[in-house]
Amino acid sequence: MENTRERRGTLSGVLGESTRFDLEAVVEKELPLARYVDIVALITQLTHRQGQWVDREGALDWSNSSDVESLQITAQNREGATHLCICADYGRMASFAFFAVVFSVMFLTAAIGGFVFQPSSIIGIAAIGIVGVVVSFAVARAVWGHFAGPRRSDMEHLLEELVAFVGTEESAQE
Repeated sequence: MENTRERRGTLSGVLGESTRFDLEAVVEKELPLARYVDIVALITQLTHRQGQWVDREGALDWSNSSDVESLQITAQNREGATHLCICADYGRMASFAFFAVVFSVMFLTAAIGGFVFQPSSIIGIAAIGIVGVVVSFAVARAVWGHFAGPRRSDMEHLLEELVAFVGTEESAQE
């Protein structure tokens, strides 16, 4: 059983794509403590990130955080099954990208519009400003959509690999 949730905050509404992905799956086999090192190695290989991990009362907690993103993965044994959860939060990265794109495009629109059209009235200046806002938001949405889609696919692939790993006979026998 797999479940995917996307949290959509204010910035997600503006950008058109989620900034946080929560994916869950339940595997009808328990992950033995002896296999924690192997699943951590798999996570490191698939995410290309060195994370910190701990065993918290029979649950593996793996995490990696930076200034712009955080990734948390848990594998918890309950009632003869392993509950896997991936939480990827790109909110800070989305904020940075949004403001960088908006201000850059606004600046370019003002510079090019001012040079080409040389507006001499408030209406001309306002028109350039409105075009700048519309183009900025369109470019920001396109940039974030180009980033968020592959991140979602990466997290779904990671979950599939973790489900397959836990479901292998080698994991179940130990």
